[in-house]
Parts: sequence; C-alpha cells; structure tokens
Amino acid sequence: MTPQFKDLEALAQQEIELMPTLALTLRSRQYQDAPLEEIFDLLESVTESFAAIAHTLPIQMQYSARKEIEFFVSLYLQRFHDALSQKKCYRAKAKVISR
Repeated sequence: MTPQFKDLEALAQQEIELMPTLALTLRSRQYQDAPLEEIFDLLESVTESFAAIAHTLPIQMQYSARKEIEFFVSLYLQRFHDALSQKKCYRAKAKVISR
C-alpha cells in the first residue's frame, strides 16, 4: 500500500504535540550540569535551524519547534539567573569575612 499525498497531508495536519511540555521538563535534567555556554550554543543552533526551515514545516511541527526554542530560552535564563545569584552570594560572604 502506497500512501497518497492526501493521506500524508491529512497526517501532517493532525494535532500532534511532538515535544510535550513534560518531555521538555524531563530534558532539563539532562542539562543540569551543562555550562551556560553550551546551553547558549544549543539555543543558537536550534534557532538558526528553525529560521532556515520554518516556512517548510507543518503548523504542528512549527509549534513543537517553537516550544523547544522556548525551552532552551527558559533554561538559559534560569541558569543565568542562578549564576548571578551565586555570584552575589559569594560577594556577600566575602564582605562578611573581610570585616
């Protein structure tokens, strides 16, 4: 049985969430110890790839790709905030010790 174009088109238009929020949340554990630069590189790679092919993707795949980009942005911002907080904490401890 050879799939027909109409069948493939109908399949592409189905609402399928390829990268559900739960899966992305679980993936965040994978990057728990990743350096901030690595997360930025991944974000850059995903964004550049999406920008190049977005116009060719079905709407559901565009949605999924955007969710993945949002995931990496969120992860990057969280890690950046954590790094800043850690730096502030070290400075506060250094001030207390130097007194």
